[in-house]
Amino acid sequence: MIDLDYRPLAFVPVFLAAVVAAQAAARAVFRAYDGAGRIKKRLEVVAIDIGPAGPPTSVLLKAVGRRPGDSIIDPLVRDFDMLVSRTGLSISPKRLVRITGLAATAMWLIFTIFTGAYWGGSPVVALMSLGGFVALASIGLLQWLRATVDTRRKRLERQLPGAMDVIARGLRAGYPVVAAIALAASELEAPLGPELALIVDATTYGADFKDSLKTFAVRSNSDAVGFFATAVGIQSETGGNLGELLEELSVIMKSRSTLRMKVSALASEGKATAWMLSALPFALVAFQMAMNPRFYLDKVGDPIFWPAVIVMGMLFTVGWILMNKIINFKY
Repeated sequence: MIDLDYRPLAFVPVFLAAVVAAQAAARAVFRAYDGAGRIKKRLEVVAIDIGPAGPPTSVLLKAVGRRPGDSIIDPLVRDFDMLVSRTGLSISPKRLVRITGLAATAMWLIFTIFTGAYWGGSPVVALMSLGGFVALASIGLLQWLRATVDTRRKRLERQLPGAMDVIARGLRAGYPVVAAIALAASELEAPLGPELALIVDATTYGADFKDSLKTFAVRSNSDAVGFFATAVGIQSETGGNLGELLEELSVIMKSRSTLRMKVSALASEGKATAWMLSALPFALVAFQMAMNPRFYLDKVGDPIFWPAVIVMGMLFTVGWILMNKIINFKY
């Protein structure tokens, strides 16, 4: 009977975690670069208005998202807390982190018992495998949270035009702004109904109405909700025909939603192709491992194996970024 060495399997989750982390990091870098570019352009306009006496644009740009006394990890913790709050889930971020850690440990134990890979008594290899599972679980958690936030945001944006129509009808009937929002909150389902109810409750218990709208816009992470909050907040202070403004804004958002669905339909074939091409390398490796487990394990000790794996991972990441740029349109 052949005594198989399963220790090289410890590097499988590490490699998968590295590839997925590289993709997530590249997406975050490009997203941050685009956001920083827009902020920089806006700050340059502000610098023209305030003249040479104002602070340099580079100082203002570095100050965005940072608070006095912050450590390196503090902004990351706040971003994670905000991400969890935007999902609408009734779970604390700390508990979510604990559950993820337990799930990663459980997957590692199941993998170890199922494969019979006890790492030859090497704690370093075992810890590397455990670290790979923790990284995979963490990345999976972040992707699931972002997908949940995107799904919730899309539902909010689909419900928002109808909510604005209800608010506009309430205003025409003589309701105050807060009462009209309460009327819309009572008629709409989750997630928009409870969000509007939070605005009404916060205002009822003494919070500033405009601040409640701003908090709603930040929590929703939606440009459409931001337009709604800005319009209602300004019009409630300056006066004017808010009902007519909301009706026009509702028409614009419905047109934008129609355009979004058309673009999504036209890009669906390209997205399906991109997903197939992204999954194909992993599917081929898994098939090869199932048919001939020693095909890759026998080559782990080769000096060129890991440099080749790193180069392939980098090429895969570059290709994934390019495909992601092609299939995602800004409109």
